[in-house]
Formats: sequence, C-alpha cells, structure tokens
Amino acid sequence: MWFFDGLDGVAADWDAPRLIRMMRKLQPDLIIDDRAGIPADYDTPEQEIGTFQNKRPWETCATVGQQWAYNPDEVLRPIEECLRGLVCCAIGDGNLLFNVGPRPDGLIEESHAARLREMGEFLKKYGESIYGTRGGPFVAPDEKKRPADELHFRLAEGKWWGGSTHKGDVIYLHILRWPADTVELPAIARRIVRHSVLTGGRAEVKQSAAGIQVHVPAAHRHAVDTIVKLELSGAVPRPAAAS
Repeated sequence: MWFFDGLDGVAADWDAPRLIRMMRKLQPDLIIDDRAGIPADYDTPEQEIGTFQNKRPWETCATVGQQWAYNPDEVLRPIEECLRGLVCCAIGDGNLLFNVGPRPDGLIEESHAARLREMGEFLKKYGESIYGTRGGPFVAPDEKKRPADELHFRLAEGKWWGGSTHKGDVIYLHILRWPADTVELPAIARRIVRHSVLTGGRAEVKQSAAGIQVHVPAAHRHAVDTIVKLELSGAVPRPAAAS
C-alpha cells in the first residue's frame, strides 16, 4: 500500500502518471491512494467521514486528537465521537484509518492507547456488526446534511438516523440518532425471521409489503449506537450502487 500526501495533490508536481506507471510495473499488486493528483485506487477524505459509496473504495483518515504529530498535551476526541466515526465509516461502506502521534521513542502515548482500548472494548461486544461487513443495504436519508466542523465528526441532521451494515443473511441497523420514534425502512425481497438488539433490550419490528418499521423503547437505546440485528430468510439483497 502506498499513501501519497502533500504537494496539494497536483499531478504535475508528482509527475504522477509516469510515477504510478513505474510503481505498478515494479509492484503490480500495490494499492495507491488518490493524493498524487490522479484517482488511482481509492479515495481518502481527511478529518471528515465520507458518505455512502460502494462503487469505489474509500477510507477516512482522521486523528484521535486534533493533530497528526506527537503532542503530550493533545486534546482527544471523546470516546463517543470516536465510536460514531468508526460506525459511520462502516455504514458508508468505507474504512477508518485512525491516526495516533507516536512518542519520540516510537511508543504510543498512554492517553491515545487508552482511547483505542475503549474502542476495542466496544468492538469486543459489537464487532460482528462492523468486522467483515459491507455498508447498506439501508442508507438513511439526509446523510449529507452535516454541520460544517473541521475538528469534529458531526452527525447528519434532518431525517438521518444512521445506517446499516450487512453480511450473509444478516443486516445490522446502526441507529445513531432518533429523528422520530420509529425508523422507517423500505421493503426488501426477504423475510425477517428473527430480530434482536445487540446493545441490549428489545425492539419492535414490523414488516409489510410497504416497508419495515423499527422501534426501540427509549430506555433500551444505547447512548452511542443502538444496534438492531435483523436475520433474514436469505442472503441480503445487494444495495443500490452509490458513487
């Protein structure tokens, strides 16, 4: 994997077409980012979460704090924000590259390591809804209605409730906010045979030819991400492609 950076992504400064042809000749399986001024293999939104895109790979690159380099007095993102960033990358069919600034001796600052361990605890419990999944098939409306903020992952507003991941015959709904008391989903060509709330509690799920309704009582909603697991009668239908 090769990550270009700097030079403002100007292809002429990198002599990018010739350079990348040479790189691919030397190492045909190399994966190259989009920062040499030409698209190459994948997109790299920085310090912001990409929106749903499954035609082309993408990866948010962001910092656990406010800068890329080592700073012993760094102000870190709250754990809730870190987790929401991770989940939003997954539901968008992308990946999260989460930067920590190593100390001069190469070790990770303990405050950074502690934050990553907190994320790891979340993934120990609910990682099945993240690892090995693809984004979709449900994409919440208004996902691009996000407040502008250069330092923080802001959730979308309007009717946006979160999104979904899937693998095999299972859909995971990641409900990050509740613009209404019920999440309304379009109909799918599979029957829901079982449902549960990974984060605890219970859900009411109603399926009809018109669509799916999901309600979780307020007392059973997770503070960060209420994860509802839907087990289907067959493989999850392929989501519509989004650029």
